[in-house]
Amino acid sequence: MWFGLDQRRSAKVIQDRLDRVLQGIRNANPKATAAIATETAAAPTLSLQQQKEGLAAAIARLPEREKLVVTLYYYEELTLREVGEVLGISEAQASQLHQTAIARLRVDQPHG
Repeated sequence: MWFGLDQRRSAKVIQDRLDRVLQGIRNANPKATAAIATETAAAPTLSLQQQKEGLAAAIARLPEREKLVVTLYYYEELTLREVGEVLGISEAQASQLHQTAIARLRVDQPHG
């Protein structure tokens, strides 16, 4: 359970939020669009939809604190300092949790 949602529902909520975040990035930053295209090209046998579904499922599988850091940082757009304040930890600890979560997500993602 994550925020009172089962894993399938959590993955759908995260996927919907990710869609909105990615669209906002594309609209605001052409370099980000190029970076997203490069990442997409790295997994040519997976559709963008499959990649987003995989990422949403991988986020849903993260340990609770790492999931919170990812959610607060990427979806709520808090700084790591603010994430630390919300979780009652230091900015350095929030940064470490963020890095650990990103490493787990990279390992968890299929590469085609």
